Amino acid sequence: MYSLSTNQLVLSSVLFASAHGIAQMKIDQVTIINNCDSDIYFAQSNPSNAKIAAGDKWSGDWKVGHGNVAGRLAFSYFPSAFAHGAVGSNTPLDNVWVEIARGDISPGEMGTAGGFNFANQFGFVDLDLEVQALNGSELVCPDAKARTALDVAKCNDLGDGGHAQVLTKDGVSAKWCQSANYDSNTCWKSDAGRHACTNGYATYVSDNSMLWMPAGKSATNGKWLAQPRSTGNWAQDDKEDCPAQYADGFVGAASRNGRVTCKGPDGKDQNGINAVNFECWESCCKPDALGGVTAQQNAARVAQCEEVNGVTSGNAGFMVCTGMDMVHITNLQITTCPSRSVLSSDNVAMTTCPAQNLRALAATEHQSQCGPAVVKPQQNPKSWSPNPPVASVSFTSSVTSTAADETSSTTAAQTAADETSSTTAAQTAAEETSSTTAAQTAAEETSNSAPTEAQTNNGFGETSSIQV
Repeated sequence: MYSLSTNQLVLSSVLFASAHGIAQMKIDQVTIINNCDSDIYFAQSNPSNAKIAAGDKWSGDWKVGHGNVAGRLAFSYFPSAFAHGAVGSNTPLDNVWVEIARGDISPGEMGTAGGFNFANQFGFVDLDLEVQALNGSELVCPDAKARTALDVAKCNDLGDGGHAQVLTKDGVSAKWCQSANYDSNTCWKSDAGRHACTNGYATYVSDNSMLWMPAGKSATNGKWLAQPRSTGNWAQDDKEDCPAQYADGFVGAASRNGRVTCKGPDGKDQNGINAVNFECWESCCKPDALGGVTAQQNAARVAQCEEVNGVTSGNAGFMVCTGMDMVHITNLQITTCPSRSVLSSDNVAMTTCPAQNLRALAATEHQSQCGPAVVKPQQNPKSWSPNPPVASVSFTSSVTSTAADETSSTTAAQTAADETSSTTAAQTAAEETSSTTAAQTAAEETSNSAPTEAQTNNGFGETSSIQV
């Protein structure tokens, strides 16, 4: 019997994928630059849990999945977070990660291309990440660089949306900020959950999660674009089509992919520019993202959110590399604790558009239950600021605090359930559909291209017309 060799099988699968328009990706090397003041631990090293000293650079062997935690690249201050194959903890939060819409990746391994995204639905640790995918000295594609700039010292300024915490274990103490709506399974049952994607926590995370807008494919010459806020997704009948009321008083119009945007010059509806981070759970206002929720329960929750102008999470994903058949990353460089002091309104733009270009919300069966919010010329601040938005809208909250909410210092003594980490975006697609990266929705969101400099007024201030 004739049989193909392993290399022939791999080549055949690549040729099949190419023939059917499925983009491929391979990563040759991963480099970690630890800019933190403390040692960090890397879950996807091989063997797992490599210690990277403060100020050091690491470029050893690695693997995503294949026995390590799948579908993500994760980092922690705590030696035990990934010890013996552990996946880290979400409650209390002891690690940060960037998700990849592909479960298993090893050096040089060819496979289906998968977009990347950050995930801060649970909360955030004082351990920002900056990710850039290089081919030689240039970015592999225009949307191949993104970062977070989340300061735990600002947690108490987020109103009821965030709760400052301290985790102490392994002889290490680290502050973290817990989202008030960290539990995807229960937030749809609370009043506060209706504002999970519009409260002070969500807007702060969005405004401080950024996509790099390069000059050409330059990794050093360009500007940052703050992530568009979630607006509700009108492309599906069971999602909100009412305006989104943010805690700082701004109002966003619903868009096709659930991110702030406006009409193009042809007057047609557009997608919002890609977000890079999930700031909230889709299930808080659209619980059928979870299993075991009936259509009636979902419709009732959508109505509850719409009447207060609450919305679901919009799409997120970077390194989508739209239009490329082969994404060859020679070096995936991740910097931990990148400087936040280098960011200012001079090099970080906000996404918005003038009133005359706003999508006119068509009359639908849902509009009668929309809350009072009215879309105005500015859907978010014109200028970026590292500070949390100043709340000008009072959101009703009648949530019963959990033990985690009520404690300001969490010790390592936790239940097994507490120490269970979230699964990756690829593993949770069935139960939490908002964790799908933009790459996975490319077929339906065909205009999710990375923005050009002209789309953001040369990278500064107000966007006069977004053409995605």
